[in-house]
Amino acid sequence: RETSRPLFAPHFLVGSGGTFTTLAELVMASKKEADIPVAGYKVSHAELRHLLDQLKKMSLRSRKSMAGMSSDRADIIIAGLSIIDGLLKRFRVNTILVHTRGVRDGLIREMVDEYFGGQTNDPAESERAVERLAETCSGELEHGRTVAALAGRIYDQLASPLKLLPADRK
Repeated sequence: RETSRPLFAPHFLVGSGGTFTTLAELVMASKKEADIPVAGYKVSHAELRHLLDQLKKMSLRSRKSMAGMSSDRADIIIAGLSIIDGLLKRFRVNTILVHTRGVRDGLIREMVDEYFGGQTNDPAESERAVERLAETCSGELEHGRTVAALAGRIYDQLASPLKLLPADRK
């Protein structure tokens, strides 16, 4: 017996990678939205369709000069957005949520967890694992400690006005 209802009905599509971040940057530029983070930015299917229609009418040179367009994406953006458009149609989704972390980020996190024995709730062990990774990757441990201390001070100053949680300070 068949049904017309899809087995999987997502409310939004989470997109990761250069095409999705470029999409968000182009939409943000068209709306004159500055100082808004790309991470978590929402793009509607209508905005995607409008942008795709506009890009199809433009030359490569014109696309490269668009606000929000990365010059190394201008030649492939139409193909990428067409694929996203197809996914939105297929799953009947109207909203894209842009995630700025990519597949490589996830793989690196898995490798780090595997190499250092998984996640821990012990802050001292977490700090030692981060330091071992820093030594392995760059050897600039002191610089990393300084940056971490400064980031912590900035967080502490913003925690109260922005109602940040202490658990998020890690």
